[in-house]
Amino acid sequence: MQYTLSLPEGVSASPATATAQKGPGDSDTQPRQFWVDISSSKPFDSLELTMNYYACTSDKCFPLSQQYTIKIENQNRGARTFGMNKGQSAHKSNPSKTASRRMINMDTSKDGFVSFDEFYNKIKKRQGKTPTREKAQQRFEKIDTNKDGLISLEELKRSMKSTHIQNP
Repeated sequence: MQYTLSLPEGVSASPATATAQKGPGDSDTQPRQFWVDISSSKPFDSLELTMNYYACTSDKCFPLSQQYTIKIENQNRGARTFGMNKGQSAHKSNPSKTASRRMINMDTSKDGFVSFDEFYNKIKKRQGKTPTREKAQQRFEKIDTNKDGLISLEELKRSMKSTHIQNP
């Protein structure tokens, strides 16, 4: 497996091309990580990534190549470097905006509130292991401060500010 970065003018990467070592055994199914340092004297919008590798069956190997465009977006998370977001996480820098996005994602009925079922279904989709309904109910009740059985946007905002819930 080999990657190659095509960079805009004024942007450098080290290394811009690298090859991963073959994994153990007859089949190479292990994931690969490439660490790349990217620097630029000014912000840039995107860069191109090409991945070259072989897809093999028991008797043949086929060379494959895939191209990706990586969009660089400044998320203004308090980073001292543009677009790299090494600063505060999003829920700390703007909990209202993050809460609004989460509300939109959880409120599948689009009534402006999140029911327990909507909350629980979202947790099941976002987390690798599903919490018990009892644990999810406890989390839900902590957020539902007026105890009406629904989470409003204001309750979600307050909860995120006070407890830093990242994945309700």
